[in-house]
Amino acid sequence: MLKRRFETCGRVRLAASGILAALAGTAQGGPTLMSATSSVGQSQFQREIALSGPVSIEAIDARVMGVTLRLNFDEPLTGVRAVAADGANVDFVDFQEGRSWIEVDLSGVEFATSAVLTLDVASGSGVLLDTGATLAFLPADLDGSGYVSQRDAARFVDRFLSNDPEADLNADGIPSQLDVAVFVDNFFEQGRIANRPPTISEIGLVYAGPNSQSLGTPFTLRDDFTAEDDIQLSVSTTAPDVLPASNVQVLGSGGERTIRIISESDLTGAVPVTLTATDARGASYEATFLALVDEDEPPTALVTSDTYLGVAPLTVELDASDSFDRQENIVAYDWDLGGQGTATGPGAQVTFNAPGTYTVTCTVTDDGGLTDVAERIITVAPAAYDLATPVSEAEARRFLWQAGFGPRNDDVAFVMASGFEAWIDNQLTVAGNYMSQELTDAMSDAGRGSHSPNLWDNIIVEGDDQLRQKIAWSVVQIIAINERSDEESLYSLYIKNAMPDPSLGSTGNYREMLHDITFNEEMGDWLTYEDNRKADPVRGTEPDQNYAREVIQLFSVGLWDLTLGGVREQDAFGEDIPAFDPAEAIAQFARIFTGFNNISGEVMEMRPERHEFGPKQLLDYPGAVPLNGFIPAQPESLANALSDVELALDNIFFHPSTAPFISRQLIQRMVTANPTPGYVARVTEAFEGNGPYGTGVRGDMFATVKALLLDDEARNPAYRGNPFYGRIKEPLLAIHGAHRVFQYLEDRNVAFPFRLSISNHDNFQRNVGQGLLRTPTVFNFYEPTFTPLNTPLSKGGFAAPEVQIMNDNSVIEIVNQLENIDNLSQWDDTIEAELLALAPDADALVDRLDMMLNFGTTPPDIRQIIVDTVNLDGDNDDRVEIATVLMVCSLNYRVLR
Repeated sequence: MLKRRFETCGRVRLAASGILAALAGTAQGGPTLMSATSSVGQSQFQREIALSGPVSIEAIDARVMGVTLRLNFDEPLTGVRAVAADGANVDFVDFQEGRSWIEVDLSGVEFATSAVLTLDVASGSGVLLDTGATLAFLPADLDGSGYVSQRDAARFVDRFLSNDPEADLNADGIPSQLDVAVFVDNFFEQGRIANRPPTISEIGLVYAGPNSQSLGTPFTLRDDFTAEDDIQLSVSTTAPDVLPASNVQVLGSGGERTIRIISESDLTGAVPVTLTATDARGASYEATFLALVDEDEPPTALVTSDTYLGVAPLTVELDASDSFDRQENIVAYDWDLGGQGTATGPGAQVTFNAPGTYTVTCTVTDDGGLTDVAERIITVAPAAYDLATPVSEAEARRFLWQAGFGPRNDDVAFVMASGFEAWIDNQLTVAGNYMSQELTDAMSDAGRGSHSPNLWDNIIVEGDDQLRQKIAWSVVQIIAINERSDEESLYSLYIKNAMPDPSLGSTGNYREMLHDITFNEEMGDWLTYEDNRKADPVRGTEPDQNYAREVIQLFSVGLWDLTLGGVREQDAFGEDIPAFDPAEAIAQFARIFTGFNNISGEVMEMRPERHEFGPKQLLDYPGAVPLNGFIPAQPESLANALSDVELALDNIFFHPSTAPFISRQLIQRMVTANPTPGYVARVTEAFEGNGPYGTGVRGDMFATVKALLLDDEARNPAYRGNPFYGRIKEPLLAIHGAHRVFQYLEDRNVAFPFRLSISNHDNFQRNVGQGLLRTPTVFNFYEPTFTPLNTPLSKGGFAAPEVQIMNDNSVIEIVNQLENIDNLSQWDDTIEAELLALAPDADALVDRLDMMLNFGTTPPDIRQIIVDTVNLDGDNDDRVEIATVLMVCSLNYRVLR
């Protein structure tokens, strides 16, 4: 699994008293540090550690109580191989395989001025080498600015004279002359004010071939007091035989510099290089980067396009400008436009006038004559799909895989008789199946398991409200949460808001979903804003930012300004435009989500005395709600506190990026991992209340999903031959879908929904990477943009989210689960009889199973293998079981096109 164990080594600076934090370097393909927090004692001084900017923790408490660091990564971890601290003791490392965060407890910092923590973190996709955390203990930094200044001296004098506990720097219980000595020792360095060391921006991989030199790699040099030209720079390397320090050149002057390496031999290797900057007062900073001396390798070609599916005539804009070479010297782009001519340059345009599948290639060449080729497969349909076309059994079954958890015979018959839209509309009349503790208890009494996720299994496999349940399952993977104590009420919240439910007063709107999840106690606990309080200048506390961050970045707006088609907007320089300033916006929204408190029950209450009523600047965009995104200061009252929350939710709900951001992910969860911008735009239109399926109401989930399922890109058979179209069935869909197809039940003599027991979802989570409300992080089981590296998917900018949780163990476990479907006695009698009647004819049996499970798409070679295997057994029951197991365990069953 591990491809490389090198790339940039970096250092994370975490603050115990106002130290800047910077993102750690990561191994290519490895996990990335996303965020961090530090806390002291019982978390009363917990701080979110930004990846840039100052953070303050009261240093004296760190000395008395020790420090806990929590480091959050972007993917589940498989190992922590080394933990060490210089200047402190590592008391405990809280690591669990499959979890995307670790905690490290440090003590013994009583006499330290700093401590350095290093660790190796491994994941399924790579290794993060030597993540470093440098903590500085500066008791004199009273204002948390990250360095000691005259402001700290004034603050200390003020606190000392008023006998304030903050002046008790030696932790003996009282401010005294001993504390003055501590402050003076920290404040002065040989009679000078303590200063921060210089900073060096991150330096990426620097590459040169043997007997050659690299291009210049830029970096930035800064210092608060020393002029950049007066900063002393020195270089050391760990492999002087390959790259001596004298062959690492720092060029330029002032704050903008470049690094160049020169190879003067045939020796090759990856060499860590340390660049040390020392200012005029003796403070120094080290930046480590990787220098690679190796034979020239071919460039890497990457090709994207504005669409890859459409109706003839189809014009496609192609782009290979993201292709790269480690020496940054691509000199030629040569296009073969799928038989429609040729072109040169990083971009090309081609029009396909006739239907068919076309392979466009781009060959990129570096100045050493080495080449690489990337291709783009374009599928052109002869015409848009006519929804009035009679629906075949194959099309009905495919539709029901998208719209629900698998085709059941009665639903197939309904769709064939009445059409796709009629089935969707009929789902509005089907009562929703909600979860409750009473039902869970009754299910346990019936011997079907004692865990509420087992109740969900029954509902999914046998329930008629398939569209409602599929929408809820899709949304819970966008608004992700891990909850194991009150799953019934929490998941029912998703079910209620998936579609209108007049009996509960629900209109099935995404805005209602945001409201309900914001006030939900489980979410308050999961994202740590329950009992979130307004800022306290005396204690030095600020509101928790956890929910503020995720509700903007994951549950609504996303990170970037998007077009209606979900494509990132770009400025005049071709740079993606951020949707907001993360530091400022999240801090402002964190003030909104203060005052929540859970007295009892599922819904948190608002306590106005803990809410921040000051002015707040939310996201400002054209037509922003409220006006200009601004909430003025308001008198303290319950009504005004609740109004703050609703205005903030309106602010993100009406942001122009929210509709495409959510619409694209809904498409991914139901139809295809790689929708074209045109598809996303049409679904976005419905989300915004417009278009042929819009109801005039923004956020209408039913209208949005109706547009999603009836779109030409969802229904047109012409697109299914494109290898990048469709999606992988996630484990729970594959497992539950097989049960639903065969109407597999363990006891038909008891009432629905107590007739099936599949598995404990804790085991699902552990073995297949999924479980109801068992998401390991706020990023869901898998990220919507995940793509396996060094594959045709990654070279074309395509996603395959579900691959992120696939590994040797999960693949085997899914097969084990699917094999259990072969108990014919628990199938629906009609289905069992139909297949047993076909059993003597292996071809007929396999064709029927192919239709039931794969809507007739099994490739001929796979089909023949199954037929030949069935013919090895003469018993009809065995033949049906063998054919069924081979069919559900085939790769074709796992891919939904």
